[in-house]
Amino acid sequence: MAFENDGKPVPNMAELATRAREIQTEMQHELQELAKKEYNSIVVAGQVKVKMTGNFTVNEVYISPDYLPTHTAQQISDAIALAFNNCKYDIDRERQEIVTRYQQLSNETVMRMLGQNSGKTGTDN
Repeated sequence: MAFENDGKPVPNMAELATRAREIQTEMQHELQELAKKEYNSIVVAGQVKVKMTGNFTVNEVYISPDYLPTHTAQQISDAIALAFNNCKYDIDRERQEIVTRYQQLSNETVMRMLGQNSGKTGTDN
């Protein structure tokens, strides 16, 4: 028998825990897929390129032979760092989008199971 709190039934905690585990598993799966994805950054008009996976493994760094003799070591280093950081930014942004989406799903699930998202507005009685 479910006890009531302020006239609302108490949610089934086992059901809530099961759904939370399902959501966590779905999120982990998406994050694992993100880790397998390849990200590319091309800077200085295609002269420097970096390829990186979603788990930040750098697979390739390309520097055009035409770029090397016309730029200093510092400029080349800066271009590589820029390309690397562009990839990292894209990965971090996508990872955050995944986590945020699942946090929202978790919150909506809890609210629905608590009966607080019944479609009523603050003006309904």
